[in-house]
Amino acid sequence: MNLYQLYYFKTLAELEHYTKAAAQLCLTQPSLSNAISS
Repeated sequence: MNLYQLYYFKTLAELEHYTKAAAQLCLTQPSLSNAISS
């Protein structure tokens, strides 16, 4: 686990929505899902 994964998880937890979190992080939703799952 690296700091980016923790930051992504924190953002997802705050927004509680994958699509909104991905948009805020300037990522695609599949990229965010892969980062969270790994």
